[in-house]
Amino acid sequence: MADNEQKRSQQAKEILEHPLFLEAINKIRGDLTNEWLNSNLENSEQRENIFRMRRMLEIVVMQIQSIMETGKIIKKQE
Repeated sequence: MADNEQKRSQQAKEILEHPLFLEAINKIRGDLTNEWLNSNLENSEQRENIFRMRRMLEIVVMQIQSIMETGKIIKKQE
């Protein structure tokens, strides 16, 4: 079990550090920021949708980080 978690941790680290993943995440963050900055202040529904999309993006990144950290913790306990 610990070996599997460590393998998943390494894979998660590789994803988080992969140039294409970083490029995609940064592009999406930038696009959402620009969309929010250029949105109509009176269109709260649009702005809330942009916020939700940005939040979901961060949740995906945090989930991958969590997998990476779990493997690190298990390795320290051994």
